[in-house]
Amino acid sequence: MVIDLPSDKGLAHFHAVSRILNLPEFVKQADFTQQVETNELPTEAFADVLDRKFPIHTKAAAYLSYAYFLSQQDGLDKQASLRCAQGFDRAREYWGLHEEFEQTKKAMVKKAEPNVSEFAMVVDTEAGQERFFPVNTPYEIIKSAEALVVNRHRFDYALRSQGAKNIVKAAAKAGLPFSALPETLHKMAGCGITTKEAAMLELTKRWDKEARPSLAEPLHACINALGNLESGLLGGEVCEKVAAIIDRYDRAAGKPSFPEDVLFAFTKQAAEKLANNIVTMIDGTSYWLPQLEKASEAFDVLGQDIVKGIKDVDGSLNLFKVAELIDTLPRMDAEILKEALTTFGIWPYTIDKNAMVKMVVETVQPPTLTTIHTKIEKRADILTRLEAEDPLVKRALDVVRRLKTAESKCDEDTDEGEESKTPRGIRGLFINKAPNKTETKPVS
Repeated sequence: MVIDLPSDKGLAHFHAVSRILNLPEFVKQADFTQQVETNELPTEAFADVLDRKFPIHTKAAAYLSYAYFLSQQDGLDKQASLRCAQGFDRAREYWGLHEEFEQTKKAMVKKAEPNVSEFAMVVDTEAGQERFFPVNTPYEIIKSAEALVVNRHRFDYALRSQGAKNIVKAAAKAGLPFSALPETLHKMAGCGITTKEAAMLELTKRWDKEARPSLAEPLHACINALGNLESGLLGGEVCEKVAAIIDRYDRAAGKPSFPEDVLFAFTKQAAEKLANNIVTMIDGTSYWLPQLEKASEAFDVLGQDIVKGIKDVDGSLNLFKVAELIDTLPRMDAEILKEALTTFGIWPYTIDKNAMVKMVVETVQPPTLTTIHTKIEKRADILTRLEAEDPLVKRALDVVRRLKTAESKCDEDTDEGEESKTPRGIRGLFINKAPNKTETKPVS
């Protein structure tokens, strides 16, 4: 897909272009909205009049469109490239951009012979080396990231993980923002975290059904190793080892395997999404933004002047404007709004968005089991509320609850004096016997 400024979601290409070029003042001072709102423009306002790509309706738009065009020219077919060239000739003459276009072309067009380092993945075959996913330009990096996500089933975990890491490195070198790459690619690259409990559950689901010793033993050994670790978040190195074991097992069993979806489930994007939906008042009181939409009438207590600024024509809340309002609301008005929200059943959360991001992103491996349990207890209220809104939180809590239920059942069985019974649940996985023996499996 050809990307121009109006279709540049997340402004990935814009950030890449701005790092390469010294943007002129007329571009820096231009009204950005005017450059991207092009639906009402005639076809003549685009360099590519057929596909309505690369707007040239303003001097700034023409300059940026030319930079976008040059970065993707090699990926265009001849007819599209010719149409664009003719359109940019018109723009150059009309806006007087001869010098600017020449400088942009010198900066953007770099014809370098590709080598091994310019591909994300190199595979040794009998016929020689095969190279996949070029990463020579920002456009190629984004397209290669998308292609690897679509074709990840073709490569084992170790190979696609290395390819994903190379794409992430290339994106960082090219100045592309973190959000320019698909979240699945970040999971493949190991840019995420999970819990010990979630990892053990994935292993257990496979080991419990596997009767072949050669396949069951590696799973059992990994389960035992994880059992010696503290509960809570796992470090990236451990997650990668577990993911490799799951991938080898799945492929040997003839099953599709995407262990990164679990072992690196909580990514930076997920954390930012979670954090961006939490708004905090001046006194530190936080609210889950989507819930405020259910209490739009509560904001009427702030007066019609404020209400007009945060509600759309249909009377619904504009959540972006609500977030801005709450961040800057004076203390007295904040107290009035809190009381009004309470009458509508909207209660504050007990954590601000900065603390949430720090908890799930910066804390990779907790120092002690006590620390994790304390954090979970302190945040029980927010986790319970988030469970209804976020599938990932719900999944994590479901795992924890299952583990607690299984352990409680084991404790009950022991208290009743039934020590001869095979232990049930997760605890039954940690007896040190060969995994192919029936007595080592939990009783179904």
